[in-house]
Amino acid sequence: MEVIEPLRVCRKCDLHAYTREDLEAFEKGNPNKYPYGRQTICVACERKDKASRMIKHRYGVTKEEYEECMNTSDCCEICGTNEKLVYDHDHTTMEFRGVLCRSLTQH
Repeated sequence: MEVIEPLRVCRKCDLHAYTREDLEAFEKGNPNKYPYGRQTICVACERKDKASRMIKHRYGVTKEEYEECMNTSDCCEICGTNEKLVYDHDHTTMEFRGVLCRSLTQH
């Protein structure tokens, strides 16, 4: 039985690309640096990494800490709506203050 080597394997989730079509699931990269012009991370894992980096940069916490804080309330702690909820924090200390709706944070 012949073993087929994958063209790419995601370094995060172990997704395998065996065909050119499968390669579409991988992030594009410089063809001079990356074989087939695709990086060794799939699009889904790159999105997760990007979201985690954005949360760390914006709020100074890990994605897990952010989610834990956001799970403390399922509605705005001021008006009670459960639409467009956001992470409210002190911009100087970066300390979490609560869950608010977007309409309250845009004033």
